[in-house]
Parts: sequence; C-alpha cells; structure tokens
Amino acid sequence: MSRGCRRSAASQFVLSVVALSMFPAFLTAQKWWDAKPYEEWSPAEVNELLHHSPWVKYCAAGRVVTAVQRTNVAGNPNWGARTYSGFYVLRLLTARPVREASLRQLSFSELGLAVDAKSLAGEGTQEARLDRLQGYIRSHPDGLLVQGDPEHIILCISWSVGNESAPGSRIDHLQQQEMPLPENVRRLQLSDLAPVSLLSTDGKKKVLLVRFDVEDPMIAKFYFPRMTADGKLLIADGDKKLRFESRIGKIKIVAEFQVPTLLWKGRLEF
Repeated sequence: MSRGCRRSAASQFVLSVVALSMFPAFLTAQKWWDAKPYEEWSPAEVNELLHHSPWVKYCAAGRVVTAVQRTNVAGNPNWGARTYSGFYVLRLLTARPVREASLRQLSFSELGLAVDAKSLAGEGTQEARLDRLQGYIRSHPDGLLVQGDPEHIILCISWSVGNESAPGSRIDHLQQQEMPLPENVRRLQLSDLAPVSLLSTDGKKKVLLVRFDVEDPMIAKFYFPRMTADGKLLIADGDKKLRFESRIGKIKIVAEFQVPTLLWKGRLEF
C-alpha cells in the first residue's frame, strides 16, 4: 500500500470514530474502564477486562486429557486421568481498552498475558509498576499496544483449559488457566487460514484475513483490514454484530461481538 493510501485509510478511520460515537445515552453510560486511567487499574480490573468484557469471547475447542496422581482410601498413590475443557479466548486486541489492560498487565509482570493479573496483586509497589510500564513504552514507542493499528482490526487468540461447562462466565475463569497454544495452532500459516477466515458485520459487509502471526507461544494474531474491498468501513453507524469466523483443524470458530457495547469513553473501539 502506498504512503498516500495509508494516510487515506488512517484519516477515514479517525473520521469513522467521530461518526460512530453518537449512540443512545443508555449505551454510553460510563463504565469503570472509562472512569479512571489504566495506570490505576487493579489486578482484578485488568482480569475483568481481559476475560469478561465486551471485547472478549470464548469458543469451545474440544477436550484435553491429562494424567493426575490421586491417593486411594488406603493412602497409597495411584494414577488416573482428568478431562478438561479446552477453549479459545478471542480478544479484539486493537481495541484501546484491551491494549491498555495488556499494558497494565505488563506493569505487573514482564510475562504479560502469560500470567493471571490477580495472582500478582501483592507483588511490587505502584511506583515499580509504573516504572516497568514507562520502560516498556519507551522501548516500544511504535508498538501495537502503544499505538494501535489504524489499518487493521487485530483479533488475538489464546488457549485456555478448565473444568467448567460454560466458558466465559465469571465463575469459570477461577478454574481456568491460559496455556501455550497447541502445536497445531503454532504451525498454522496464512495460506491455511485465509480461505476459512473472515470478519463481517450483520452478514452484509465482510473482509478477509490478510496476515497471521504467532510471535510467541501464548498468542496468535489474525489481521483484517478495517476497510472493505470497495472502500467502505467494515463497521458503520447502525451495525449490530461483528462476527469472526475461522477454522482450526476440525474446530469451527465463531464469535459475535455486539457492536453497540464496544464503547470506550463514548466511542467505538475495535
């Protein structure tokens, strides 16, 4: 894409944010993530946003069987099997609240999304956390988490296992653990996913996958253009649902985000 085209796409994106900010008052009621700067978010709030906010969805991904050691009635150890549910956790990574929660997570630990923020609640002072955050921002001034991406909607997928039956409920995450992506996901290429992956709004407009990255073993990123092939914004005023579709092996992945709920300080973030 030429430099001129990049400027045009970025300009249209900025204009679209203004146009899409005019939602009914009941949809723009202030949420806690609007009420205070992300540098002050608690570990519990970071956990809430990264697991139970409008920018996050879950998709069942089969069963995982592991060996476990148990103790029988006589007090002797024996081995058995435990079956867990596997889930793909899907996040709209380019949405500003998700990026800010990820930055705050990095202030708790350099491992970022590889750890549960709540487990770090007692570690380090606020001053130390802010120092770690500012150090990351200085070393990544043009990074995705800092600047976003005006040309793409990036949806990231991580892998979670637990023994819950209904993924994504508030109780479920207490029993979940995010783990490295399965090997079959880390081996995927754009050519594998492009024919089966798309983003669409209300079944009308759609865009196809243009890039796929697995930069670390915890997260895979799907890149979709913000503009359709005929130059229209994928998400426009009045759209209700943003639908992601893909397939990994035999697992069909479908996630629907409710567009009017993807609000940050009164404007859409996705």
